Amino acid sequence: MPRRSALTIAISLAIVACSGPTSEPVATTTSTVTITSTTSLPPVDIRPPPTTTAPTDAADPELPDPVEIAGQGWGEITGFTSTDVLDSDLDAIDLRLRSIIGTAIEGVSYTGLQPEDGGSPVIGLSMSPAVFLSGDPLLAPGLAGAIAGPFASLEEVAIEGTLTYRLFLGDSWWYFWASNTHLYATVGGEIPAEQAMEATIRGAPQPYLWQAGDCLWFGAGEETSMPYAPYGKARLVPCSGMHTHEVIFSSPTQYGLEDDYPGEAFSTEVERTCGSAYRGYIGVDWPDSKVSAIRYLPDSAEWDEGDRYTACVVELSDELGGATRIAGSLEGIGTASLIDRAPGDCYINSLNADPVDCRLTHRFQFIGLAEDPSPAGTPYPGATALVESQHPACEALVAEFAPVLAKNGADVSAHATPPSVLEWENDLRTIRCFAFATDGEGGRLEISGSFDGEWEIVRFSEDDVTAITPRLDSLLMANG
Repeated sequence: MPRRSALTIAISLAIVACSGPTSEPVATTTSTVTITSTTSLPPVDIRPPPTTTAPTDAADPELPDPVEIAGQGWGEITGFTSTDVLDSDLDAIDLRLRSIIGTAIEGVSYTGLQPEDGGSPVIGLSMSPAVFLSGDPLLAPGLAGAIAGPFASLEEVAIEGTLTYRLFLGDSWWYFWASNTHLYATVGGEIPAEQAMEATIRGAPQPYLWQAGDCLWFGAGEETSMPYAPYGKARLVPCSGMHTHEVIFSSPTQYGLEDDYPGEAFSTEVERTCGSAYRGYIGVDWPDSKVSAIRYLPDSAEWDEGDRYTACVVELSDELGGATRIAGSLEGIGTASLIDRAPGDCYINSLNADPVDCRLTHRFQFIGLAEDPSPAGTPYPGATALVESQHPACEALVAEFAPVLAKNGADVSAHATPPSVLEWENDLRTIRCFAFATDGEGGRLEISGSFDGEWEIVRFSEDDVTAITPRLDSLLMANG
């Protein structure tokens, strides 16, 4: 999953699933897959526009149609031949999918699967998930649970060592499995549907791991949305044209499938690798640069499924926390990307962007710098331990800066940005301290004014990323 140097966008599928059917029709198609046989087979709207490195009239890249992306998920499905799918069967499946199509699922490709041994036919689905869900290990059980609702029980089933999920709806069994880029389902009788899922897993294309030098388009500004894992070709665009992200490092890990999850040591290893790649590509270190560093590494759930990737991606952040449209390259931007911070500077939503007038709606305020007292040569303790040890120093600066630490149900809290692993290993110990207001439950509030004087709550933000921490697992819990 991505590890962001700024704010990580985390959206709960429970919110998506509860949003109801979209007003737009689902993008679907019958599959063009070749089936082979066994023989061949804001209230104050005065926010400044995001900075951009491209002309405002420059065209955004054209991306593949979601149905086309869904269809690209098919591979060889041995033991089955292709058949037509009845419209009535498609209508019944669409009815089940309507709470997630157009939101969690962007495109669907159908195919009829007839077992060669003469068994009952099965309907296969290859689906292209919404970008922010792509590669999430909870995608399959989360969407299966959304489809089941309170009326069906979701079961885990291992097929050839691969974890899948199934449920019984109406008169059919539904089997679900997700690759790093696609979600698959087979619908039919219990045995043929399981066999069809087994054949689907076996024949699914190997997902493309982004490579250093790739350029990607994931939307600009508030439309920026990135996948859970660094796979897929659907968002690859020419670097000579408009793009939002650049891949600066990518590699499978050196860990084997039998190795236990290495935990924070692995995270530190990837941070060091990405930090070196960032410094070599951008020309400075990331903490005070407008070029955000996004680190991808598998979490424990992905690790258990066999994922062993690392990738480092950069974007030019805008004030709202999204990506800026790029024409050209960020390589060698160097000191031109540095942020000239001064105590009292305010930031709308991204700490890796230029400050704004504090009279504008914002979330963060830079308070000042502190120094970690650890002597030179002290081993890097890991990001979690470092933030915990350095947080009190920032709390003290915030208490000194802000005469009023609570107002109208809001509390002023401290945020510490520690030195990067490369800075630490070069004996740099500077801590960057920020203040923000919370609602008492961790949700960051939008305010106007300055914490060292007059400040007011503008609104309790509905899209606050820290208040929306559950992801697909919240949906699983809700559906038992």
